[in-house]
Amino acid sequence: MKVERFPLTLTPLTPLHVGDGSQLEAYEYAVVEGRFHRLSLNRLLARLTPEEQERLNVCIERDLTGLRRFVREHFDPEIAEYSAAASPRFRDVYEKNLDRSANQLIVSPFIRSMGTPFIPGSSLKGALLDALIPTPITERRAHTLEARTLGYMNPQRDRPNIPRDPLKGLRVSDVALPAQDIAAERIDTRAKQAGRLQDLSLQTLQEVSASVVTGRECTLSGEVRILPDFLNRETERLKQGPSWLARATPSIGTGCWPRRSGISGECDRSKRSMRPSGRPSAPAIF
Repeated sequence: MKVERFPLTLTPLTPLHVGDGSQLEAYEYAVVEGRFHRLSLNRLLARLTPEEQERLNVCIERDLTGLRRFVREHFDPEIAEYSAAASPRFRDVYEKNLDRSANQLIVSPFIRSMGTPFIPGSSLKGALLDALIPTPITERRAHTLEARTLGYMNPQRDRPNIPRDPLKGLRVSDVALPAQDIAAERIDTRAKQAGRLQDLSLQTLQEVSASVVTGRECTLSGEVRILPDFLNRETERLKQGPSWLARATPSIGTGCWPRRSGISGECDRSKRSMRPSGRPSAPAIF
């Protein structure tokens, strides 16, 4: 089966976050000397004396803030699963609330594989899907919008004909991020009310990527693979490779990541990928 490959280069404009579905309690990490450290509690236990283990048990049973302090006081680089930068805003929230049990200080970690942060290809494909289907999902039949737009509805049964889904012909690789390009950050949450953005005062702590707006530009590399045999009339433009994205819709690349991608953040439209022939294509946008 014919496969066309398109190298892809992305530059985050704003911090990106792809979670792994877990949450870190404040005793599962520590901020020491300006650095965020995710801890291995098993390694910590292995280093404790019997007396320290007894004190730890007391903290676990009765004293949440004492447990946070205990973990921090007994920090050693050898018990860290990984470390990352901690922004001044993150450190400020951490220091002010470490002794306040009412504040959970929960952190959403970045998804990792074998300790390496990465953006799943499935999340990037979700962003591509939004470029193919720019229609806002507000209608009642939203569950069939994709199939109707991409031409794989079964008209007799009025439901998607999954075996004819043309996006089987679109494959996007995972994209690894260098560990030094991840930081623990406090995220502001705002909502538009009465025509103005209002701060919701919700505390959100996440591991996020470096980005242009945070002053640390990073470059991410991956690959888009197209299997033309799967494509239909509605998805014929995918044969052009990433260049079609530049013409997909004016809104792509100007706001947050699309709703179906699972990614929060934004990537640069100025980086160019390559056609199979080696000629520069139009910018790739996610």
